[in-house]
Amino acid sequence: MRRFRSSPGDSGRIRPLRPFSVLCLVALAGCVESGPAEPEPRPEIAWAKARVFLPSGLRGRMEDPAVQEELAGLRGQPVLVYLHGCAGLHATARWDGARYARMGYVTILPDSLAQPGREANCRFDGATPEFGLFPRKYEFRLAEIDYAWSRLKQAAWADRRRLFLAGHSEGGAAVARYPARPGQWAGLIVTGWDCIGGLDSPARIQADPAVPVLAINSRRDPLSRRPGRWCDTSGRPNSWTYRYDAPEHWYGRSRGWIDATAKFLVLNGGPATPGS
Repeated sequence: MRRFRSSPGDSGRIRPLRPFSVLCLVALAGCVESGPAEPEPRPEIAWAKARVFLPSGLRGRMEDPAVQEELAGLRGQPVLVYLHGCAGLHATARWDGARYARMGYVTILPDSLAQPGREANCRFDGATPEFGLFPRKYEFRLAEIDYAWSRLKQAAWADRRRLFLAGHSEGGAAVARYPARPGQWAGLIVTGWDCIGGLDSPARIQADPAVPVLAINSRRDPLSRRPGRWCDTSGRPNSWTYRYDAPEHWYGRSRGWIDATAKFLVLNGGPATPGS
């Protein structure tokens, strides 16, 4: 169909629009309708900005020269990758990282929120916690796990038979969602998550049944949508669910939590004499 226009100099005559004008209008309409580009996962940035806790006591970012120098001098170390919760690398995540390092693990906490455009999925600055602020969170978290695995399987300082994956809250849900294969991660630790299914959350652990899993949560977790639920680890080797009664979302300083994680790691190939 031909489009026409009139102009004052034509004395009422109607002329067809030039093809170039039509193309310009179409392009302009496209610019008006389209919004800003969606952020894409950049797991290499989360890895570079990761908090690293070394058994020697050294702490820093993965990209720090001192961290890189010490890692270069190590060989065949047990490694634990830890995914933080929805609000980022807060004090509880760092406390867990330091504890796992004291147990003998090179402990790596990828910084998910360091990725451009990656916003926190939650907010706690009001009277009621808010969630669902970043619906694509698991797309980013699973990319972080894949990237960590790709780096560790090539690292001379990492023992591929003793690579563990842990996560708390949103990080725990991401670990539960990850389809881990036998021989990939020696064991998974899921804390602060109860495997309640949703649009973007698994109703059960997605790892292969041969992969060991330790699940820890409270029967009275104040952040649970349905307190009392838990992740089913039955049928998996060297696996169990540890449940506590305190109304706490994170209870990592408790002896039961500490002992459960230490026992699980040792049973699945971790250092024989872990400390806390």
